[in-house]
Amino acid sequence: MHLNLPTDGHLNAHVDDFLIPLDDVLARVRAAIPSDAPIGTPTAVYLTADTPLGWSRCVHAAGRRTWWGYRPDRTLPSHLAAGDREAVTVVTAWIRRESEDQVTLITVYPGGPAPKEIHDPSLNEAERPEAEAFWTAHALIAPEPGRVWIAGDLSLTSVTAAATRSGAAGVAQKLRVRQVPSAHAALLGQGAQQADASLVLAPGDALLTGSGEQWFWVEVG
Repeated sequence: MHLNLPTDGHLNAHVDDFLIPLDDVLARVRAAIPSDAPIGTPTAVYLTADTPLGWSRCVHAAGRRTWWGYRPDRTLPSHLAAGDREAVTVVTAWIRRESEDQVTLITVYPGGPAPKEIHDPSLNEAERPEAEAFWTAHALIAPEPGRVWIAGDLSLTSVTAAATRSGAAGVAQKLRVRQVPSAHAALLGQGAQQADASLVLAPGDALLTGSGEQWFWVEVG
């Protein structure tokens, strides 16, 4: 059975989390694909071992600094946490059988199954209670940000000026700007510090600015 690898970055996102070679992981996934996996329907495949197979980035949120933010190259906010990954003896793979002899690997990562994230557009109302309960109690390990600020509806010029104030020789920091729905803004703004006209943005800081239905999340590189 041929295993088609993902081309959207899901494989690369977890490659450094495995404690065994990736080729070994893929061989084990291929061997574990059930012969009766339905065509066209995503199916979970679990690998287990007596010794750790990798580091899980999905951890219990209790006792950690947590915040809502964005993982690199993701367009939906996630519940994120500071700290170390946790060694696990389980690997989860999601596959989709395309035909009798063709299977597509959607993603594979160390750790057990988790419900869809609460802002996943494919999440339906029947799945929402489980997803909200899980992602309140769990978070994904990510680089710890600097400060998170919230301000009124600032212009990009004002944001750039705030970053320039901390830049060497007056050179502005690199900014990454995302437009976010107001529903996401409510989560992203949790615990944010109120900014004023003297705001100085430093590398690693994030700023939520906007009003009504128009919000932007600005990350300072």
